[in-house]
Amino acid sequence: MAETQATIKAALLAIYNSAKASAMTEDTFADQMATAIFNAIAGGLVYKGVWNCSGGTYPTGPATGDFYICSVAGTISAVVYTVGDWLLYNGSVWQKVDQNEPYVHPNHTGDVTSVADGATTIANKVTMTATSPIAVSGTPTVIAGGAVAITHVDTAGNKHVPSGGSSNQILKNSGTSGTGSWGTVTESSGTLGMVTAITDGGADITIENNTSDKDTIFKVNDGGVDTEVARINGDVSKFQIGVTAPTANGGILEISNGITFPAAQSACSDANTLDDYEEGITGAATFVPDSSGTITLNATNNKFKYIKIGRMVTVTGYFTVDSVSSPVGHLTITGLPFVIYNNVANYSAAAINYGGLNSLAANSILMCSGLLNTSTLGVYLNTAGEFLSATAANSCRAGSSFIISFTYFTE
Repeated sequence: MAETQATIKAALLAIYNSAKASAMTEDTFADQMATAIFNAIAGGLVYKGVWNCSGGTYPTGPATGDFYICSVAGTISAVVYTVGDWLLYNGSVWQKVDQNEPYVHPNHTGDVTSVADGATTIANKVTMTATSPIAVSGTPTVIAGGAVAITHVDTAGNKHVPSGGSSNQILKNSGTSGTGSWGTVTESSGTLGMVTAITDGGADITIENNTSDKDTIFKVNDGGVDTEVARINGDVSKFQIGVTAPTANGGILEISNGITFPAAQSACSDANTLDDYEEGITGAATFVPDSSGTITLNATNNKFKYIKIGRMVTVTGYFTVDSVSSPVGHLTITGLPFVIYNNVANYSAAAINYGGLNSLAANSILMCSGLLNTSTLGVYLNTAGEFLSATAANSCRAGSSFIISFTYFTE
């Protein structure tokens, strides 16, 4: 403090003496006084600009208090300058004012540049510089300047991120050491969760359960609830859909709620492939004399019920006659649900039971069969000595009834 006061006093006396010896104006005197006081208080530092330290030399002709700021890093007279450091001339030599010292937390004395194995937190203890990066103890891989990823040491408890890997591979834990590896989707045990897609560029995908007699279970998330939809039973080698316990001596496929086929059949030419199943009730059938007259059926008892399995169709029906008007000739019944396949090997006879007909000649019966390439049955009267007599329609009257069962093949 005393040195600063002496410096100010000497500067002011010099200005005063100069003013006495010359015609100095009051403004000039005041300016020189203010400048002298400011320079003395500021320590005489004078900013001269920036300096490129890569050239290896200091500025020439400096005055005491001159200082520069390093704009390009470099070494001058064995002193290393980084960008932002000051070059200060103290009247005899240049000095470095370091502006890049690392931050040290006030609660810690000394730099911590490594983290021991097993550490879970790093609090109030880390100093990191470009020349002293953080490393993991043991045989560390450091975080180099400009690094974009962290690779942990390959020891127990750490997850090592390996290099390499290819498209559609995942990062897996390779074993108890905690080492990671890139590979395909293969789990030796447990659950592979949160999988939205498993894809591969052309190779087979294998899902394998290596534990003896254990099931492979497929689940979905249904409204937040894990719901089983299928399983491969490892004990009996069966595929089960909606079934958790297989039926004893059952087939290889077991389903809890049936198989649904499309409304429009997608036909398959393979003889051993089931490509359709359908159940239903037809529209109203009609009884038609092929010569003349009419037969009117009851509005309730006038339909076929049918089951179609693949190409095979089975129909059953109960029909009653409400009224007739002079029917003559063969009797045809329309209304089958599918056309009969047009091949002589597909001629099929129907079982027909009847009652309430007009009197039939002795030894006479009604016979019924399908007509190829139509959806129609033909009913014929067979009388002794006269096969397929054309008088079946003549036998119908009000109150006649027929029970029919017929199986045939369609296209």
